[in-house]
Amino acid sequence: MAILRVLFCCLLVVAASGALAHGGHGQTSVQPAITVTFTDHDGNPQDGLSSRVFGPDGQRHLAGQTDALGRVVFLPDRAGEWVVKAMSEDGHGGTVNVQVGENLLLVGSADAHGHEHDHDQAAAQDHLHEHDNAASGGGMSFGAALGYLLGAFGVVALILSRKRPAA
Repeated sequence: MAILRVLFCCLLVVAASGALAHGGHGQTSVQPAITVTFTDHDGNPQDGLSSRVFGPDGQRHLAGQTDALGRVVFLPDRAGEWVVKAMSEDGHGGTVNVQVGENLLLVGSADAHGHEHDHDQAAAQDHLHEHDNAASGGGMSFGAALGYLLGAFGVVALILSRKRPAA
């Protein structure tokens, strides 16, 4: 009977560890993203603006908010003119037209006032390394496995050390 209890406790520990260990897997990579920064007239970042990114076909590609530095970041999936809009509830913000080349790198951009900006992402792209695309995650860490194993042995030792009451 005692062996059945030990086996049952071990089964519970193994089942619980499997339930706790599940999760998603992530993969890291370096890709040429487009960053548009929205600032006020004094150059201060406009954080928390409602933002939208429209692809060359006019369809919405992304919706969200500018980050704490006033940035909207997106990964274009085709060449053409992209439109990035960011607006506050009281109407402050702006529109930036972004020209993306066939290699999906930024060619140029212009704000709503027609101020053009030239960009050379090819030089930044040349700096990528093979290790920048390494996969991460996948599997249980050594510390977690050791913790579950020691926990299982602790439960077994506790059960075996209990004194049985006299019958």
